[in-house]
Amino acid sequence: MGNNPGASSFFVENIRKRNRKKLLVEVQTLDSIADKERWTSSTFEKPIYLLKVDVEGYEKFVFEGGKRLLQTRKIQNIIMENSNEDLELTLQLFTRIYGSGYRMVALMDHNGP
Repeated sequence: MGNNPGASSFFVENIRKRNRKKLLVEVQTLDSIADKERWTSSTFEKPIYLLKVDVEGYEKFVFEGGKRLLQTRKIQNIIMENSNEDLELTLQLFTRIYGSGYRMVALMDHNGP
């Protein structure tokens, strides 16, 4: 997932970092998936109990691509790992989430609460 639909590529390395392979993957936005599943429809009344995001530093872009879904407030819980060390991107990420009416309940590092 990302903020722009289409395709993206990344390199897959083996342990010895030789024979890198370029892998092309389809990219969809969270909003495009939500539209397809009708989650953003006013007639869809069920809550979305959990959204788990684990995208290794690409969190801001996933949530940018999910603006409409976030604004519906149908997601009851969001669990995410923020792997991005860029503080500006992290600030933008949390600004989007808080701006959509969500709040942080727990913050943990890799060792736990």
